[in-house]
Amino acid sequence: ISPKEGVPMWGYGARHDHLSTGVLDPLYADAVVLEAGGKKIALVGLDLGRAPAEGSLQRIRTRIRAAGIEYSIIGGSHTHHGPVLELTDQLGKGKFRFDAAIRYYGQMEDGIVGAILDANGRLEPAKIASGSVQLTGFNRNRHTKREPKISDRELAVWRIDSAAGKPLAIVTNFAAHPTSIDAAVLKFSADYVGGLKDLVRKETGAAAIFLEGASGDQSADCGGKDHRAFGEALGQEVVKLSATLSPQVPEKPALDVREERMTF
Repeated sequence: ISPKEGVPMWGYGARHDHLSTGVLDPLYADAVVLEAGGKKIALVGLDLGRAPAEGSLQRIRTRIRAAGIEYSIIGGSHTHHGPVLELTDQLGKGKFRFDAAIRYYGQMEDGIVGAILDANGRLEPAKIASGSVQLTGFNRNRHTKREPKISDRELAVWRIDSAAGKPLAIVTNFAAHPTSIDAAVLKFSADYVGGLKDLVRKETGAAAIFLEGASGDQSADCGGKDHRAFGEALGQEVVKLSATLSPQVPEKPALDVREERMTF
């Protein structure tokens, strides 16, 4: 889902409306579809600063409902090296000045829908397990003056295996802003999340889906590592945790879904 044209970048106000100049590493939409009790849900991790805007989100959901996927959780990794997603085809809100960005939203929607439908086309009997661990040295509280400085250290993982025990997908949740690349770099990047997913895929053979935690004031504590090396180090922790899990077939597979809509 990397933009093919120069568009404004999301995440740092100091950039103003400067356009992107290329791709440092590709942006992806990664999806897993779960079916239980006659219901389907798609979990989608995006190498974007945020989830798609409301119009895009509803178009995506309409398209996947045609494949029987009624529910979806679609979240951005919060990378600060993704495209701006808030522009619209209205005067004063992007039309004429940022038409490339508006064209991109169609490409983005196609990519997300394509990832979901691809996953849906590969459904097979599966087993699942979840687990979490407290990690030190991977994130820090960047703003608070209160002591002790509060941080969410939890790394959480879902491991989904085939009936034969082959890892199919690993869903990771961790809270740390992907801000490891200088704001002056006007190229798209998944930041540390790209390195994490690449390592998980390489080590396990499974699809890798990253869902950002409530990052708030939580920054990545890179310890001198660049974004790739930090992501790979965190990815090793994901692989280590995943290896301790023993996926099982749920006794009574079911999906219970509730959506709450809030207007700001």
